[in-house]
Amino acid sequence: MTKQTGIVILAAGNSSRLGLPKQLLEFEGESLLKRISREAMAVPYANVAVVIGAYPDPINAALKDSNVHVVINPHWTTGMSSSIVVGIRDLLERQPNLDRCIISLCDQPFVDRDVFQQLIHLADRTEKGIVATGFSGIWGAPVLFERKYFEQLMGLEGQQGARKVAEQFPEDRVIVNYEDAKYDIDTQEDYFNLPHQFISVQQA
Repeated sequence: MTKQTGIVILAAGNSSRLGLPKQLLEFEGESLLKRISREAMAVPYANVAVVIGAYPDPINAALKDSNVHVVINPHWTTGMSSSIVVGIRDLLERQPNLDRCIISLCDQPFVDRDVFQQLIHLADRTEKGIVATGFSGIWGAPVLFERKYFEQLMGLEGQQGARKVAEQFPEDRVIVNYEDAKYDIDTQEDYFNLPHQFISVQQA
């Protein structure tokens, strides 16, 4: 039987270090958020929740043609944990028998449907409860969690991310190696140093 999988895309922050909404930065012709949303929606049988907070109007406008389910986190200023809680809660409301979820970020431009499916396939093959993405000798997002960890994820507080849960269970954790997951965007330097990108005229 195929397990029911959800994908939570965290996109609620105000990108304080960048100085403008990273969710709307363009990469190869489309915004980062629309790109990752499209890739998540392409995963067979996956239910997707995009959690937003800061800049709701322009972000909703950017996603209006994507058919992705958007949920607003009114407490986004309290930290990433609140967005994880909002995302998982939304998935469970729409899919009560959800078996697992993938926590993903909006600012990793090279994370795509193949990465999500690798996480799912490795979880199926190893029967491990946590599957993280490995890069540059470390591991991080995206991370898949089986349902048995939902309670711990929904108990996170403040700036705690999903790693807080994942690092507690090394015996139940396995890694998918994907080096390009190392690219994420916190500053304008990060953005302009991305390989193989086409920068819009407005952002050049």
